[in-house]
Amino acid sequence: MLENSKILVVDDDPGIRYAYARLLEKADYDVLAAATGEEALQLAGEHLPDLILLDVMLPEIQGFEVCQKIKSDPALESIYVILISGLQTSSRDQASGIESGADGYITRPVSNRELLARVNALINLKRKEKLLQESEAKFRMLFDNASDAIFIHDIEGNILEANQVACERLGYDRQTLTQMNLAYVDTPDHAAQIAEHIQYILTHNHRTFETVHRRKDGTVFPVEINSRLIEYDGKPTILSIARDITERKELETTRSREINSLEQLSRPPTAQDTATAYGMKSLHQARPDIFELMVAQYEKLMEQAVERRMYKVKYNLTEALQVMGNNLGKAYASPRDVIEIHMTALRHNVNNVASNKANLYADEGRLMVIELMGYLTSYYRKCYIR
Repeated sequence: MLENSKILVVDDDPGIRYAYARLLEKADYDVLAAATGEEALQLAGEHLPDLILLDVMLPEIQGFEVCQKIKSDPALESIYVILISGLQTSSRDQASGIESGADGYITRPVSNRELLARVNALINLKRKEKLLQESEAKFRMLFDNASDAIFIHDIEGNILEANQVACERLGYDRQTLTQMNLAYVDTPDHAAQIAEHIQYILTHNHRTFETVHRRKDGTVFPVEINSRLIEYDGKPTILSIARDITERKELETTRSREINSLEQLSRPPTAQDTATAYGMKSLHQARPDIFELMVAQYEKLMEQAVERRMYKVKYNLTEALQVMGNNLGKAYASPRDVIEIHMTALRHNVNNVASNKANLYADEGRLMVIELMGYLTSYYRKCYIR
């Protein structure tokens, strides 16, 4: 039973009003009472009861007409109405009651037990309806206020629902977008994979993948799709959350260019035979044991740098890098060796991690490699330049 559920009893007989009120109050309902149809309409508008027990035979306005007025008013139409008649009711009268919008029809005499059972049944139904409405309202609020585009589509790819972000990013209004198929949202080369994605989701219940969306104006942008199988309107459908990953892709491209540039720098400037002749072997060729040790130490320092940035943990990275620079100097390492150590450690750390964390490794590593080169240079100046 709903907390503070209100029931309006409408009957021109004060004895019946009193008896029904006592019965319902004992069942923990809040009860309002009206003697006429006009009074019932006024109280219904002021208090919005959950249920009205409405006598058919009323002075001035009959119960059928009161029920029709209530059900035709958008502000009152959700109120349940049970019509009550003191006469033997014909099927025609009951049909008139249903046509007026009534949710139930009772003929007196009726036992208290039956009356309460009818009332409780409708109040419980009302409670479930309210919970459903609240749930739908919360879903709609989250749906429309999400930062990512959200689509609900059937297993053929027809879009059934789309939130405001999806409409804004693609340049369509909601009515137009919900009449489209995913094939018109993805670029043609990616649209060819839609059936495969849907089949995978139907089998495994979820899937995360990347695709490219096409706006109404023809421009495109990359997205990461997180899809899950759900039930919508009693049918299997798919909820897909589309995150714009344009910035992530740009960072990945920038990081890839930096890695390629560093790889170019780490290569010896002369042919291998010339380098060997002049004793210019790289550290990983001349002393692979030291090279592997330096890579392991650098990986750990890079991890600490990322942790310091993410979690505000205090690490003395400067001192550790300075010690590492001195050790590299003792091993006769070159700046190219530093770059090779950096590249090897970076590849190890970014392998199989989320893109945002990989970007953090790249950002922190960019600063670390410069700092480490500085300490290596300082070591050589101190030891060999007088």
